[in-house]
Amino acid sequence: MKTSPPNSSGNVQKELSRGYLAKAKELAGRMTLKEKVLLVSGDGWWATYAIGRLSIPSVSVTDGPHGVRKGQGAGLAESVRATCFPTASALACSWDPELVRQIGVALGEESQAHDVQILLGPGVNMKRSPLGGRNFEYFSEDPLLAGKLAAAYIAGVQAQGVGTSLKHYAANNQEFERMATSSNLDERTLNEIYLPAFEIAIKEGGPWTVMSAYNLVNGVFASEHEELLQQILRDRWGFDGFVMSDSYESEGFDRASLEMPAGHNRLIAAVSSVQSNVVVVLMNGSAITMPWLGRVKAIVEAYLCGQAGGGAIADVLTGKVNPSGKLAETFPNRLEDTPAFPNFPGQNGQASYGEGVFIGYRHYDKKAVEPMFPFGFGLTPKMTQQRKTLIWP
Repeated sequence: MKTSPPNSSGNVQKELSRGYLAKAKELAGRMTLKEKVLLVSGDGWWATYAIGRLSIPSVSVTDGPHGVRKGQGAGLAESVRATCFPTASALACSWDPELVRQIGVALGEESQAHDVQILLGPGVNMKRSPLGGRNFEYFSEDPLLAGKLAAAYIAGVQAQGVGTSLKHYAANNQEFERMATSSNLDERTLNEIYLPAFEIAIKEGGPWTVMSAYNLVNGVFASEHEELLQQILRDRWGFDGFVMSDSYESEGFDRASLEMPAGHNRLIAAVSSVQSNVVVVLMNGSAITMPWLGRVKAIVEAYLCGQAGGGAIADVLTGKVNPSGKLAETFPNRLEDTPAFPNFPGQNGQASYGEGVFIGYRHYDKKAVEPMFPFGFGLTPKMTQQRKTLIWP
């Protein structure tokens, strides 16, 4: 993995925050009870209340993490014009913190232009199952890679004077009933797999805020979890920003299978049956199965690559650039081979993390299960191997 230039933004932020903290305590002491309640309740979907008599302005927040999604009005049906960047699933295949930092800079500049003070991202939850409906928004199945890239993203955004909100803390690994499901996992698994990415991002990136997850962790709501929020986040890691709850995101959907739509598979099979020189370009959020793999010459895995993705893909296909990405997640041969298959997504409000620390490549190595494409896999056109693929341009 490439390393970015030494970054002192985290240390600078800590120095600045000491002065901010003293001022905040002084202002809080002058606020009435009603003003305190207003300040934490929110003025509509995307802003805090202003406290005029104390010159406390309203703070505007909005979604990232891969674009400034600032709504015009109450909801998101109408949004301001903004750049659509590649999602985290695509960026992670660069293994390049400096590239991610540059995207953070651009996001920070756009946030400033749209009067946004806090961008809600990045997301660093682990890809426990390839069925997870939010996997496109997360970097990797590996906590070190996810944490390093998140720290770079945070540094880039906050260098522009815009805060970030590291999310979703913690163990938010499914969409199914995530507002009411308890992620049940042992201490080792929590501390070795699901917390390190947050720790790295906080210590190296210094986010202004952390967003708590909707789900429960071992029977306690993440937004009320003393061990997570006080003992670990503040006492152990030294986080001195504020924690906000996850409040505009509606419950999404996990995938039911790893299959592409049947019509897509039939099309590829039909074309490859009459033409031997076929290259398949994939635009997907997470791992899929490929029943036609042996019939095509190559695969370009583009993920969800943003508004400039078409040009990037054209450059790869015409040989203008040499693709050099490496997978940040494992592509299994079948759903039954995945580590969380027996337990995902859980039932009756309980999600059992029975696989423990053995998610992603740890599972495939431990169980000697051969994946379709392993974590870290990627080729360039001049390389020859038995497997065929081209990864993120």
